[in-house]
Amino acid sequence: MSPHFRAAMVGSLLILSMVPGGFCLRRALAQDKGQVLKIEGDLKRMQGQWISKDGQGGESVWNFKEEHVSLKTPTRAYEMTIKLNSKGEPEKHIDFDVSENSPNAKGYKAQGIYKFTGDGTLKICFSDGDSGRPKEFKTDFGKSFSFDLKKKK
Repeated sequence: MSPHFRAAMVGSLLILSMVPGGFCLRRALAQDKGQVLKIEGDLKRMQGQWISKDGQGGESVWNFKEEHVSLKTPTRAYEMTIKLNSKGEPEKHIDFDVSENSPNAKGYKAQGIYKFTGDGTLKICFSDGDSGRPKEFKTDFGKSFSFDLKKKK
């Protein structure tokens, strides 16, 4: 085997071996920083597409993927991250952080509550602006917005 061919083979193997190693190294570094999210409990139950309807018959699609949510309404779209606190009182807490690359409401943060009902509905209510975390699931324009989501089949 020629020295040039051997060098090319060794170089190729090193590059190929670095890809999975790089992934493992990035994952290990993320774990050290506490950034690896376990998809379990309520967060696991939320995964997938959900549909909500508004009072005028419009339909919104909520796509939960890990801690990310893409929301498409008839007139707007949002890209958000969520943080859950299933021990929140009097209802479980959900916090929304609209990402900087979202088409609408960039950087907006909202506090909310959520619960799963016996019929499989995911109820979400979040505050508008500095109204604080809602205490109940109701829309109060200027203060809170409430949604009933049904899992898309």
